[in-house]
Amino acid sequence: MAAPEFQGAGLGTALQARLQEYAMNRGVRGFVSEIVPRNTSMLRLAARAQGTMTTSRDVDSVHVTVLFPDRSGASQATQQNAQRDWTSVVTSQYTDTHLPSGQDVQGN
Repeated sequence: MAAPEFQGAGLGTALQARLQEYAMNRGVRGFVSEIVPRNTSMLRLAARAQGTMTTSRDVDSVHVTVLFPDRSGASQATQQNAQRDWTSVVTSQYTDTHLPSGQDVQGN
């Protein structure tokens, strides 16, 4: 967790991008995470990860799997479609019960 004065400054985004770059350079194919559904900041951060995402949910957590983009030339459009599809799933599943009124998973 970042100190309050640094929250919202892009540290999570920068850290996630650097971790992904580091992992990809070492042959790691993706990340798996479990996020508490009420942690809207982390859900938004996960929605911005590069790659193909799948999610599932149980009572206590959202399970997120991100497969990194194929460096051999996978299409950007395919990756963006996967991002949009995942964001739609998260928005539809959590807007009513987990996000502040009127706010979507991307913070809008």
